[in-house]
Amino acid sequence: MSRKVLFDIAFTLAITALVGAAVFEARGWEIKARLFPWAIGIPLLALLLVQLALRYRSLVTVGAGGTVAHQEAEHEVPPEIFRRRAYSMIGWLVAFVAFIFVLGFPIGGTLASLIYFRYTSREGWRMTAYMVLGTFAFFWIMAFPLTTPFNEGYFFEFIGFKPFEWLGYQQNMLSTAFEELLGIGGGR
Repeated sequence: MSRKVLFDIAFTLAITALVGAAVFEARGWEIKARLFPWAIGIPLLALLLVQLALRYRSLVTVGAGGTVAHQEAEHEVPPEIFRRRAYSMIGWLVAFVAFIFVLGFPIGGTLASLIYFRYTSREGWRMTAYMVLGTFAFFWIMAFPLTTPFNEGYFFEFIGFKPFEWLGYQQNMLSTAFEELLGIGGGR
């Protein structure tokens, strides 16, 4: 067993423990506070456990004298491709932060997702539309029914425009209805 495989397993176990601790810690929080850690943490925990199971299966197969089913995992990426991919990831990370800083989380995150899915990931328009609508729906649910405070973005602040008031003026009514639906609030 190579050091790379051992490092992969150890790193995945460490991240699994960290995410598991975050999900466990959030269990006693109010529903609004625990929604975000659970919405991200539970699917991430499931994916990490799948990753561990797949890695274990490949180790058992190799250990039993079988062939390596995942040779591409052990295959080294040429340095110029690795460098290009690393620069692309760092560039997109900076771009997402810039979009969110300038346009706010819901609008900037949605717009950056549109550009990323369509032009960098080279997804078709249909898949891009599904992903962007899902992103927008997530932000809309977080912003309005759950009243998660999002920064409106420095561009909108500079020009004096309030996009959240324009998108959903009846925020309090939606929040109260959503809380009553879930049985978590006594209204406003």
